[in-house]
Amino acid sequence: MAEDATRPLLAVRGLEVHFPVARGLLSRRAIAKVRAVDGVDLDLARGEAVGLVGESGCGKSTLGRAILQLIRPSAGEVRFDGRELGGLAEAELRPMRRRMQMVFQDPFSSLNPRMTVGNAVIEPMLAHGLASRSDAGERAAALFRMVGLDPQMLRRYPHEFSGGQRQRVGIARALAVEPDFVVCDEPVSSLDVSIQAQILNLLIELRHRLGLTYVFISHDLAVVRHLADTVAVMYLGEIVEHVAAERLFEAPAHPYTRSLLAAVPEVGGKHAAARDVVESETGSAEARPSGCAFHPRCPVAQPRCRTEPPPLMAIGPDRSHRVRCWLYG
Repeated sequence: MAEDATRPLLAVRGLEVHFPVARGLLSRRAIAKVRAVDGVDLDLARGEAVGLVGESGCGKSTLGRAILQLIRPSAGEVRFDGRELGGLAEAELRPMRRRMQMVFQDPFSSLNPRMTVGNAVIEPMLAHGLASRSDAGERAAALFRMVGLDPQMLRRYPHEFSGGQRQRVGIARALAVEPDFVVCDEPVSSLDVSIQAQILNLLIELRHRLGLTYVFISHDLAVVRHLADTVAVMYLGEIVEHVAAERLFEAPAHPYTRSLLAAVPEVGGKHAAARDVVESETGSAEARPSGCAFHPRCPVAQPRCRTEPPPLMAIGPDRSHRVRCWLYG
């Protein structure tokens, strides 16, 4: 039992997701590959919330889907509660899927427009044998109350709800199968600012109430600071910095992280400076630069950065701050 208590709920090792690039629309011959996720290691303890941040196209959402096996990884392993998921057939993966759920960015497109929201919440319970049809309605009503919705809304269709209400429905559907782990893929980015705060507070409350473990994907650093225990910064498929949330905002180590913070002055505070902002756009995951992937945009790049890819190094007094940069080599 002691071993189980200390084991991370989620352990990701060397995870890669590569997509082939064909020459023409009908061609099956791959001429290149997009390295969307490229050798990611990540551990999550039970009850922990990690924020996954970075620019669009850095691989955040692909990583979240690969962890859940919605996209099968090209290499590496994902261990959930000690069990490796990559080698499991769909029938073996089914009971594991109940414990791993996702809240999607767009609550409207993730709901069936021809199905009432009540049925959208009830269907997963029935599929996993968690309730009889007679009991499922009561459970759905309880879930609606938990996420701040009136149970009388169960008979409505998705188009009859506001964006914030639809996201509450999406959260209720994810909770319907009593998961341990939830990937939140930019769940507030499409909502008004005032509604964002309500949904964030709801996710925080549910995490503590139900003991949930989160991977929270976002491009908004203020949102991540509000919710996450640790933050992992991604650039071109790699984690370039991973540390406790407060430490990241107080003492960012990687030049890319400093650039992200500098672009949001109210988050970066005194540690952000205009000189830290990089003007060029993110590179291509199809044609990655040699050496450090960030070196073409880095204001402090050294000759070594152009030829040698840096490993993820442990720095700081307790060695818990990890950064992929030769400045700390």
